[in-house]
Amino acid sequence: MSNFNDTTPFEPPFSALDNPRLEFVMEVRLTFPEIHTIVPHPNGGMRTAVLVNGGTFEGPRLKGRAIPGSGGDYAYFRPDDVACFDARYLL
Repeated sequence: MSNFNDTTPFEPPFSALDNPRLEFVMEVRLTFPEIHTIVPHPNGGMRTAVLVNGGTFEGPRLKGRAIPGSGGDYAYFRPDDVACFDARYLL
């Protein structure tokens, strides 16, 4: 295998479990005016929904906007103090 550094172009194999390779794709800026909280959750803890109202994204090879009302951040805060996040948006 050739010498690897952070500027090495991507070529197969793209990544390995012991050597992950990351590349910046985009920065996302969203607005979240609404927060909904559901307590108590039947399994304990609580759920929240933070709905996206709009925003933008931009990277080296793409840019655009978030579609208002298209999704949000949904979290389940478990009783053992672990937070499970699920974030979905249409960009």
